[in-house]
Formats: sequence, structure tokens, C-alpha cells
Amino acid sequence: MKVADDKIGLMPCLEVKGDYLRMTVRVTSYAPVEAVTVWVWLSADRDGFRVDESMKRCFMTFAKAGETQVCENAFTPIRPGKYDTTTNARLGQADFPPGWDNFPESNGAQSGFLQWPPAR
Repeated sequence: MKVADDKIGLMPCLEVKGDYLRMTVRVTSYAPVEAVTVWVWLSADRDGFRVDESMKRCFMTFAKAGETQVCENAFTPIRPGKYDTTTNARLGQADFPPGWDNFPESNGAQSGFLQWPPAR
């Protein structure tokens, strides 16, 4: 998904790692970017809620097009359910992603869903 005035692309991923979920977003530049803020957090399918305490904010710069960096976080949900990773970005530095106050209508790129806890 292209964001931040089409200057970067986001590719979120969610995976089970032992007793936690690992949220990863690969951030690729399409142009030089002096400063961009990227966020990654968990959302749950069942109730349509987002797990605010899982949010991680990463500040990045890109000297040229084609560079890739990673923003990641690990979190153990306290409720069973289906979860996905959601990510968004904006140019410059900011505290919250675009649309954060408009949940559940907020936008961003999402990974596929994973069941938590995983079947044993």
C-alpha cells in the first residue's frame, strides 16, 4: 500500500512466535524522504477492536528510492480471537496515525488474520 503522498509503501505481516504475536511492517521508499512516522498495531476481527497498547511508532528517513526498513513489535493478546496487524504512516513526526480518532473507520494496510492463541 502506498502512503505518505505515495513516497513510501507498507507491507504488514503478522506471525506467531512462541507466546506472542510478532507484528512487522516492511517500509520501502519510492523517493527520498526526510522524515516519516510509521505505526504498527494489532486489531481484532471478532469485536472490531484495536489493541491500543500494542501500538509501536517508528521514525525513519530514506536517502533515496528503493530503500527498505522495518518497524516491528511483539505483543501477547490477553483475549482469544482473530488478530491482524494494521499499519499506517505520515510524513514528518506525529504522535498518532491518520484516522486514529475515527476508529473503526480508520484506514491503513492490514495483514491477514491469525488465531490467538494458536491451536496446539
